[in-house]
Amino acid sequence: MGCAKNEVDSAAMARALSEAGYDTSASPDEADVVIVNTCSFIQSATEESLEAIFETAALPAVERGDAALIVAGCMPARYGDDLAEELTEARAFVPCSKEDDIVAVVDGILGYVRGTEPLPRTASAPAQAGSVFAYVKISDGCDRFCSYCTIPAIRGRYHSFPFEDI
Repeated sequence: MGCAKNEVDSAAMARALSEAGYDTSASPDEADVVIVNTCSFIQSATEESLEAIFETAALPAVERGDAALIVAGCMPARYGDDLAEELTEARAFVPCSKEDDIVAVVDGILGYVRGTEPLPRTASAPAQAGSVFAYVKISDGCDRFCSYCTIPAIRGRYHSFPFEDI
């Protein structure tokens, strides 16, 4: 959900988890962890994200405690501890600035202890099967703190990704 940046972030988290040995599933009923990558740039995106979180929290596996709900992306970045206080259904919150830590977060929830080798990092997302394009994220954030915009608060200060990571 949300913008192209969220698509890239979701794909990067999925890739990191896959490279760490985790399997992905299209069905949340089969998952040990369900990640909802949220958007909160505008009110309608926040509402859509909350709806997705509540739908996920209502899944039988999540309600039984067989699957953990992780809320990632813009909402944890924008609302921080207030979100954690309100959404007690979630086991973890991963703001945009910490999405590279998704493997450690999932490991912690599942009780898995991993070695200290760094995991590969990439700023781009692979093209979807059958697609003729892929988003390439070369930078993130913003240094302009316009009164009407929340991007600096959500995504942090402007930074470019190293060429090797793209």
